Amino acid sequence: MSGFSLQDMTLLCLTLASLCFCLSSAEEQCYGSTYRLPFTYTPRLFFGQLFFTPSNGGDKRLVLQNKKLQDPRFTERAGSGLLMKDLTEQDDGVFSVSLNDDGRLMNVITLEVKDCKDTETKYYGGVFSVRIPERPAFLEFTPSENLALVTVIWNYTNLVRSRGSLNGNYWDLNDITQEDSGYYKFRGKDNKLLAWKRLEVIEYERHHVRDEGKDIYITYPDQGDMWTIIFTREENQYTLLKGGTDQMSGPFGDRLQFNPDTIIIDPLQYEDSGTFEFRDKKGNLAQRVELEVKTSFPAPLYYVIIVGSLFLVFVICCCVKKCCCKKSSSKRNNPAPQPAAAPAVYYHDTTQPTGPSQSTASPATVYSYQPTSTTDGPPTYNQVNVSVNPPRPEVAAAGGQGATPLLSNSSDFISSDSDPRFDMKGISFASAPPLNSDTTISDVYTSDKLNFL
Repeated sequence: MSGFSLQDMTLLCLTLASLCFCLSSAEEQCYGSTYRLPFTYTPRLFFGQLFFTPSNGGDKRLVLQNKKLQDPRFTERAGSGLLMKDLTEQDDGVFSVSLNDDGRLMNVITLEVKDCKDTETKYYGGVFSVRIPERPAFLEFTPSENLALVTVIWNYTNLVRSRGSLNGNYWDLNDITQEDSGYYKFRGKDNKLLAWKRLEVIEYERHHVRDEGKDIYITYPDQGDMWTIIFTREENQYTLLKGGTDQMSGPFGDRLQFNPDTIIIDPLQYEDSGTFEFRDKKGNLAQRVELEVKTSFPAPLYYVIIVGSLFLVFVICCCVKKCCCKKSSSKRNNPAPQPAAAPAVYYHDTTQPTGPSQSTASPATVYSYQPTSTTDGPPTYNQVNVSVNPPRPEVAAAGGQGATPLLSNSSDFISSDSDPRFDMKGISFASAPPLNSDTTISDVYTSDKLNFL
C-alpha cells in the first residue's frame, strides 16, 4: 500500500463509487431541455477522464480531465455540477470514463434525447410554416438522415435567406420534398435555442382496383416534371420512364402509353398488379400507386375448392350406387315367396288332357278313385292316374294392376267343384274332350241301387 498516495486512494474510491452508482445507467431527456450530469462527475470530485461519444456517429469528445472542463458544450454551475442546455439530437450519446492510462473505457451513462413534441407531417410539394419567436438570431436545419450536418438557412441579422421566405410572423418553405425532412431550430444570442419543430415529408399514395381486360389512367403528381417511373412486381423492378424519357421496358409492351400528365395501360392483364413509384430528378419519392388487377377466372385456391367439391360428390355417388347394387343383388338371390299351389283335382275314370307345359318339371301324379259295382254290395274304387300340371303364373288383365287374373284355355281344372262325380255302370267314354262351351256333362247321380223301382 506504500505505493499509493492519499490522492490516488481518494480517486480510486470515488471512481469505484461512481461506477457502482452509474453502471448501466440510462436516462431520457426531451428535445430542448437541460441535462445535469450526476454530482459525482463534477470537477471538484472527479479526478479521472470523462468522455462523450454521440450516437449519430460523431467523434468522441473529452469532457473532463484533471478537474478541468474540456468541452464547451457543457457549463459548470456552482451547486449544480455540469449542465447541457438546449438538448438536441446531437446530444444523444454515451458517457464513459477511463480508470488508468491504458486507454480502456467503461460506459457509465447512456443519454437518450427524445422528441417529446408531435412531428409535423406534410405531403410532397406542400408548404411548411414555422412561427418566428422573439429576438431570433438565425434558423438552422438538421436533416433527419444526417444529424451531424447542421446548416444555417436563414439569418435575421444579415438577412441571409438561402431557403424559404418571410410571411408576417411565419417563415414558410414551399414545394417541400423528402430532403426537407428534419429539425428546424431558431436560435438567439449565445446560441440559445428559442423554438424548434420537426418536419416529416411523405409521398402521396393511391390505390386502384381494376378488372382484367379494362384500361387504367394513372395521373402524374401535380408538382414537378421530368419524372422517373419505376414499376415493381413481386421482386422484379422495371424503369418505365427515366427523367422524362420513355424507356419502353417492362412487361407492358405496346399496351403502355405515355401522355403529358398520365400513363395509360390498355388492356390490363392479371400480371400487371404491382407498384408504380414517381420520383423527381433528385430521387425524392413524390407518389406511390398500388395497382390491383382482378382476374375474371377464379384464383388457384378457388380451383382447388371446386375440384375438391366435384371429387367429393363423385365419391358419394359411387358409394350410393354401390349400396343400391348390393340391395338389388340380394333381392335376386332371395326372391319373394310364391303363392301356394292350387288344390288337387280328381277326374272321373280318365286322365284329363292338358295344354303345353310351362315348366320342364315332371307332372305330379294324383290318385283318383272311381266307384264300380258288379253286385249289389257296396261300391268299390279303382285307382287311376291323373296328371296335373303345375299352376300357371297369373296374367294381368287389361284393366291394369289388381285386375282379376285370367285362366288359360288349357285349363288345369275341370271345375271349381272338387267333389267326386259318378257315372252309370256300364257306360264308358273313350276319351274326355277338353271342357269348352259345347261340352255337355250331366251332373245327375245314377246307380244300380235305384233299379229297385
